[in-house]
Amino acid sequence: MQSIQIRSPFGRAFAYVADPSRLPQWTHAVASVDGRRAVMRTPAGDAEVDVDVMASRETGTIDWTMTFRGGQVARAWSRLVPSGEDRAVTRRGQRVRCAYGRNGESR
Repeated sequence: MQSIQIRSPFGRAFAYVADPSRLPQWTHAVASVDGRRAVMRTPAGDAEVDVDVMASRETGTIDWTMTFRGGQVARAWSRLVPSGEDRAVTRRGQRVRCAYGRNGESR
């Protein structure tokens, strides 16, 4: 788990982190996003995944589910909390239950 402080109002920070098209801008694990499809960087190479996002501004929760072509699933999450008028704190983590084959394909 990692925590960072963001110098931005909570609502703006939440909208940025919850937008899957922004993932390549703040996480090295995602190379690109096009709609619900993404290219993830894995130890075995790049892999295409379907990305589903469940976000709740009221609770500050953002959960991503990445489904690989072979049906394997990886999950990641962020939790944002207000920290004053112009700051938010985020905590990130992930749970990955995948095995990777050649060319980043899950097996």
